[in-house]
Amino acid sequence: MKIVVSFTTSPERIGKTYEMVKSILLQSRQPDLFILNIPTIFPRTNQKYIIPDFIKKYIIINEIKQDYGPATKLVPTIKYLNDKNYVLDCTYIIYIDDDIKYNKNMLTAFHDAIIDIGVPSVISGTGINILQHYQKIKMISERKHNRSVSIAEGYGAVCVPLNIFDYNFMPYINKYCVNQKSNICLLSDDIILSNYYNKKNVPIIVLNISNKHSVKELWENDCILEYGNKSDALHCGANNTSTTNVERYYRVLSILKNNNDLFIKTISCNQYLKRELELNYIF
Repeated sequence: MKIVVSFTTSPERIGKTYEMVKSILLQSRQPDLFILNIPTIFPRTNQKYIIPDFIKKYIIINEIKQDYGPATKLVPTIKYLNDKNYVLDCTYIIYIDDDIKYNKNMLTAFHDAIIDIGVPSVISGTGINILQHYQKIKMISERKHNRSVSIAEGYGAVCVPLNIFDYNFMPYINKYCVNQKSNICLLSDDIILSNYYNKKNVPIIVLNISNKHSVKELWENDCILEYGNKSDALHCGANNTSTTNVERYYRVLSILKNNNDLFIKTISCNQYLKRELELNYIF
């Protein structure tokens, strides 16, 4: 089994990523490849990257012409691995954010979860379910271990099997991350990527194990690095170039639906409550 850790960053943040990079280099289970995808020019600010020595020394720098917004943390890695003839059925990509210091046992936890689950799955540190009540929908955060979700949230780290990405993936990504007039889909990688996983009928499972990989502990242990909450962060509006994640996600779901491309599954309120009762109570 090969585990590849993949991320992207901006020119403004690349020099600040030392703590995140160190947390990956000190993992109890080392990555087989650690890769950074960056466009030649960062389109949001038209800046070039000044790459620090600590990145040059330890990380494969994959410079690309086309930016895919935050999905750049994953999309170019798929092509890179295919071009290098990585074996589809035993290669996994863990895409991460550039502003989080991850637990040293995170990669071990993902490795063990891949084996335990046994079927091709997307494994995410945290996720979202979409509840539907009549004509209204609501997003519900889910962090309980082994729960199924409809949307994988990238900041909690997401593990995907290389073999789920087929010839339809890049046309789909280009449609929503390159060829849209608005940047609303471009900046909503969690929705765009998770919609593809749902289209492929690949389950999305939450991984949340104390002292290994737990989003709750990331927050409690101040692992969200200081620059992760500044104005250029996507969830803070990306320097006024976007709205907050939740508001944007609802709009992207509507765009996908209007294009007959919506595959993210919804759960009725009754189904959700029934499942909660079954999982949490013994009668």
